[in-house]
Amino acid sequence: MGGDGTGGIAALGRVLTKHRSEVVYDLRVLCGVGLWSVSVRELWFLVQGLLKDTRSWVFAAVNDWDYPVSREWLLAADQFDVFARANTPKKYQRSLKPHPRPFQTEKRYGGRKKNKRRTPAEV
Repeated sequence: MGGDGTGGIAALGRVLTKHRSEVVYDLRVLCGVGLWSVSVRELWFLVQGLLKDTRSWVFAAVNDWDYPVSREWLLAADQFDVFARANTPKKYQRSLKPHPRPFQTEKRYGGRKKNKRRTPAEV
């Protein structure tokens, strides 16, 4: 369900099949409508919007996040990490841990003795 209009009803059906509870919850909380109170055409546009909004559970489920957060929360977490690092003495900086994020932040590839190859789907 990209922004270019491809996928259509089949893509909407896949999202509704895999993530029905998230779609119903987000429609009610973020959009203020119920699943059965909107037309299919309107539902298509609402779900497209939910897939772009980091506050929605649909976005979190599709992108393998643990929980949804706003973009402002992500910015504040980054600023907190920078502030903590800047105001911590050098000898204690190695013990600092970043603010937890809902997505995987550590590098999965590269580094010493890590010759893990990526699959074509990941590339």
